[in-house]
Amino acid sequence: MWLAVPSMLLLLASPVLSVAAPQTTDPNLGFTPGLTIPSECRKNPIFNACPARLPSGNTLVTATNIVINDITGVKGKPPNILYAGFLRTATGVLSESSTITVFDFPSNQTSRKCRFQLISDAGDNTAGRPDVYNIFAFKEGTGEATVNSTWFDKPERDFVIATFTLEWGKIVAKTENEKYLHGFLFGPGGNSTAVTLGESFRCPDGGKVAFEVASAIRNEGFGGGMDIGGNSGLGIGEFFAYSSGWSES
Repeated sequence: MWLAVPSMLLLLASPVLSVAAPQTTDPNLGFTPGLTIPSECRKNPIFNACPARLPSGNTLVTATNIVINDITGVKGKPPNILYAGFLRTATGVLSESSTITVFDFPSNQTSRKCRFQLISDAGDNTAGRPDVYNIFAFKEGTGEATVNSTWFDKPERDFVIATFTLEWGKIVAKTENEKYLHGFLFGPGGNSTAVTLGESFRCPDGGKVAFEVASAIRNEGFGGGMDIGGNSGLGIGEFFAYSSGWSES
């Protein structure tokens, strides 16, 4: 079953990024970076600091992450960290942090299928309990999600698109550059164990696309330990393999 993009993705009003055609003389990268990509990745894409190369060979689009908090508006985290969970403040208030993920999606992919991927590596903190997180769509007409969004002016959460787990017993694959692919419990995620919405959805139109990642359990400390770097975290994998290696967007 495919999901129609307008019902599940928020397309933002920012300019669409141009997409470069694959080059044979200088192999390009198969993702849209949320951070500056190390130069080593062009010479050696399996370098650990590079975004994951999916075992299927499919390209991966990575996100820019904005960590927000229901008390402070934003949370002081290093650049582009995926973080979510509930922690109790010094005054005894249970406070929620979540992450807005903004993608610059390549154009001309709407004829293809996509699915979510959740990726970490050995340097990330995935110690939250019970390690279950939801990916929310935003409700149309309730605002715009941008890199400057705060908890107080972000769009409203709509419905859960997918649910993933960071439980180490449910790791589904390890990439050639030493990153881990985590299992999905619900929705169109890579290697889902109980997919009820189909394994994929129609790839978004080119341009800005945003979601919110939040802990699925409201309780002190549950999910609060997730802390995943921006070359990992939530990605969208196009459900096909490039025949000529990497492409660049």
